[in-house]
Amino acid sequence: MIKFIRENSYLIVKLMLNQFGMTVFGLILALATNANETLLLITGLFAFFMYMFLLYTVVWEEGSKHKIRVDGGREKYKPLNGLWLGICANIPNFIVAVLLNIGYIFGKADGLFQMEWAGNLFAVMSAVARLINGMYLGLVQLYSPYNPIAFLLIIIPGVAMCTFGYYTGTKHFGLKGLFVLEKSDKDSKKSKSK
Repeated sequence: MIKFIRENSYLIVKLMLNQFGMTVFGLILALATNANETLLLITGLFAFFMYMFLLYTVVWEEGSKHKIRVDGGREKYKPLNGLWLGICANIPNFIVAVLLNIGYIFGKADGLFQMEWAGNLFAVMSAVARLINGMYLGLVQLYSPYNPIAFLLIIIPGVAMCTFGYYTGTKHFGLKGLFVLEKSDKDSKKSKSK
C-alpha cells in the first residue's frame, strides 16, 4: 500500500485538492440555501454531482493513460487502481468519520458510557467532518443531520466513482463524450469550403 501511495502520490493529492475545492463550493451553497429545504436539496445535489464529475474526469484520464502503457507493454493491467486511488484519497475522511463515531458512541449524553473526552471528540470531529465534506453538507443536513454513520457512508460514492472512472478510462469509454456536441458532416464541409 505504501508503494502504491508513493507511486500515485501526485494523483492522490490532486484528488484531495479537488475535494478541498468542492468542499468550499458545497459549504457556500449549503450556507446560502440553508433556510429553504428545496433550494438546499437542489444545491446539495448539484455540489454532489459536480464532485462526482470531478473525480470521474481525473481518474478517467489516469485510466486512459494506464491503458496506453499497458498496450505498449510497459505496465501490467491493474484494474483495481481506481479503487485504491479512491480509498487512498479518502483516508482523511475515513479517519475523521471513525473518530466521530467513536466520540458519538462513548460520549453521548444519554448513552451508556457518557465519557466527557468522547463528547468533546465528537463535537470537534463533527465540525471537522462537516468542513471537509462540504460537498455533501446539503444532503446530510436534509436527510441525516445527527447520524454520525452518514459520514462513513458518504465515502462510498467517491470511492465507487473513482473505481468506475478508472475502469471506463482503461476501456477508452467516456461519459464526457455524452455531453459534447459533435459537428455534423454538413458543418465540417462548410468550414472546409471557407
